[in-house]
Amino acid sequence: MVTEIESSELVTHGGNTEWKEVLGDYYITPQIYQDLRTALVLNGYSIGDEIYDIEGFGSKAKAAFIKFQKDNSLPVGQ
Repeated sequence: MVTEIESSELVTHGGNTEWKEVLGDYYITPQIYQDLRTALVLNGYSIGDEIYDIEGFGSKAKAAFIKFQKDNSLPVGQ
């Protein structure tokens, strides 16, 4: 289930906000998880033997995904 929330609140003056489209859990298929794990490995992130999982991220893949987000100045989260 995807929930849409709209909110506006000025937290700090200045700066920019960038909105990006993200996939909700409903749209993420086992193939997308597999593609993400493969991309992490191809880009040098270690996920151990979790590349063979059928669905979702194990703890190593999740840690690698978060590191990728941080390394590329991306928002960290789901």
